[in-house]
Amino acid sequence: MGLAAGFVLLCLLGMVTLLIRDIVRPELVVSSFMLLFLLTGIISPQEALQGFSNEGLITIALLFILAGSIDKSGVMETIFKKVISGSRPNKIFLLKLLAPLSICSAFLNNTPIVVMLTPIIRNWCREHNVSPSKLLIPISYATILGGMMTIMGTSTNLVVHGMMVEQGEDGFSFFN
Repeated sequence: MGLAAGFVLLCLLGMVTLLIRDIVRPELVVSSFMLLFLLTGIISPQEALQGFSNEGLITIALLFILAGSIDKSGVMETIFKKVISGSRPNKIFLLKLLAPLSICSAFLNNTPIVVMLTPIIRNWCREHNVSPSKLLIPISYATILGGMMTIMGTSTNLVVHGMMVEQGEDGFSFFN
């Protein structure tokens, strides 16, 4: 193993340690190590910026902006509260909740939907003395399932599509 490979391995170990210990915000950790690799010549400026030109990554960023706008408008919270008002977590309750979430996550990215709903669900669970995992885990699975239906529903589909296009492949259609 060469000196550069050893340095990269040591840096990756340090980065993983910082991420696991949650000492510094993840975006700062990853950005700092990318900058370190750039300054030491391990990666070129083109390689450092290459990921930011990925069509999938740009789409994900735009979907987060869209989801943030929806979150700020309070639409999701209003809909969620109407769906679950006066209910207890049972199979019918979960069906009323999860079916619309699966459909929404097919057309919005599934990650921002879960991010928007997590505080609302935690508050509802606290008020109704229900374990949050009884709702958060099924909601996560439902949004993942919905996200797999379309190209924009999950970040993975967008990234893989971008990589396929870069390699000269056709990529995915909208409904995969």
